[in-house]
Amino acid sequence: MTTTGYDSSDHSYNLFTIVGVNTSSKTITYELEFGDPGNIDLNNSSGYVIRESDLVKLKPIFVRGVFKDDEDVAITKKDGSSSIFKVASLNGWDGKTLKVFYKDKNSQFIIDINDRVEGLISRQKGVVNDVNISTADAVVSPFYNAPIGWEKENGKLSVSGQKLQDSDYYQKLSYDIKSTLSPSEWKETVDSLSHIAGQKSFGSSIIISEPQ
Repeated sequence: MTTTGYDSSDHSYNLFTIVGVNTSSKTITYELEFGDPGNIDLNNSSGYVIRESDLVKLKPIFVRGVFKDDEDVAITKKDGSSSIFKVASLNGWDGKTLKVFYKDKNSQFIIDINDRVEGLISRQKGVVNDVNISTADAVVSPFYNAPIGWEKENGKLSVSGQKLQDSDYYQKLSYDIKSTLSPSEWKETVDSLSHIAGQKSFGSSIIISEPQ
């Protein structure tokens, strides 16, 4: 900590070259291109000398952000004026072409190249490098064309497949096993393998006959 003098930001956080070391007085001498080296505050801080090889070096990795569908984005011009637009509800951000599709909420505000864009939810930022504007008119009609006739066979008493549920044979958890064997021959085995709550099994015998 210095009471007065330089700050690293004044020198773009560059390193300083040591030009002299005095082990008796425990001092070092280094070069400054410009500015006041400052006066150290010995009561509140102490000086450190760190070699460049010992400094932690971080390499930032930037990941391209994503604007969210239906979020508000602020578009700001160089003069500070801004307006709010809304990203399209479906596929409003195209990550391949880096395009944002928006719905116009302020037709008086003209978006120009180099305007700044910031998503108010995603907090993503960008700069406009191309603008494409398209308009469309939606034709709304109160009419609906539907084919005349029945869509399903349910409820038609004349259809042989229609059955009334009796919670016995005609129910969702009942099943009928058709076999040439008598139900007494397979019922115990089948019931021991299946334990569905509410199930009820039935058996129908198949009689095979050959014409004479």
